[in-house]
Amino acid sequence: MRTWDRLSATFVRGLKKPGKYYDGGGLMLSAATTKTTDVVTKSWLFRFQIDKRERFMGLGSARVVSLAEVCAKANEARKLLAAGLDPLNQTSPLLTRGATSPATTSQPGWTQELALNAVADLPTTRS
Repeated sequence: MRTWDRLSATFVRGLKKPGKYYDGGGLMLSAATTKTTDVVTKSWLFRFQIDKRERFMGLGSARVVSLAEVCAKANEARKLLAAGLDPLNQTSPLLTRGATSPATTSQPGWTQELALNAVADLPTTRS
C-alpha cells in the first residue's frame, strides 16, 4: 500500500542533503545545491500524468511555502485532475495567487463555473 505524508515540517526545515524526497500522492521536494555557494535550495513539485505524458507543476520554494500549504495546493491539483482538467492550465485561487484571467478549459462545453462546481463536489478525504 502506498503511503502519504512521509515528510514532516521538521525534516524539510533541517534538510541539508541534495536529492528528491517524495511525500506521496505526486508531491515531491527537490533539493539541489547552488553552483557558487553550495547552499541547498529546496522547491516543491507536483508530479502528475495527463494524456500518458508525465508533467511537473512547481508549487513554490520551501522557504516561502510551508508543507501544510503545499499539501493543500496538491489536493487542489488532484481535484482538478479528477475533474479531467489540467492543473497547469487552471487559475485556481489556491494554486496561483493573484491570478486575474479566467481559466481556460480543455474540453468543449466546459466553462470555468462548471469545472469549479465539479471540483467542489469531489470528496476531500484520502484513501
